[in-house]
Amino acid sequence: MTANEFENRLSTSMKVWREDQRLGIWLRISIEESSLIPLAVSQGFWFHHCGGEYILLCNWLPGGKPASRLPPSPSHYIGVAGFILNSRNEILMVQEKSGPAAGIGLWKLPGGLCDVGEDIHNG
Repeated sequence: MTANEFENRLSTSMKVWREDQRLGIWLRISIEESSLIPLAVSQGFWFHHCGGEYILLCNWLPGGKPASRLPPSPSHYIGVAGFILNSRNEILMVQEKSGPAAGIGLWKLPGGLCDVGEDIHNG
C-alpha cells in the first residue's frame, strides 16, 4: 500500500468511526510499514507501545488524549461490581449506556473499572 492510499483509507475510516461513535481506535503498524507512522500521527494517533516488529498507536475519538479511557501500555485493570438481592430474591441488573456492552442488550451487575491508582475499596 502506498502512503497516499494509506492516508486516504485512514481518513475515510476515521470519518466512519466517528459517525459510528467509536471511542478508542488501535492501529498496529509493522516495522516494514514504519514510514506510515507520521501519517497516522497527523490524524490524531499517538504511541501506545511497541514490540520488536511493530508499533501500536491509538486514538481516543471523543476528546483527544487527555480524556482517553484507553488503558496505559500493557497493564491491568481491576473491575468492581455490586451484587444486590432484594427481599423477593430479585437481583439488580443494569445495561450500559456507553462502553463495549452499550446498545447490544446485555444485562450485567452494576459496576465498572477502578481508575488507575484508585484503591479497590474506593472503586
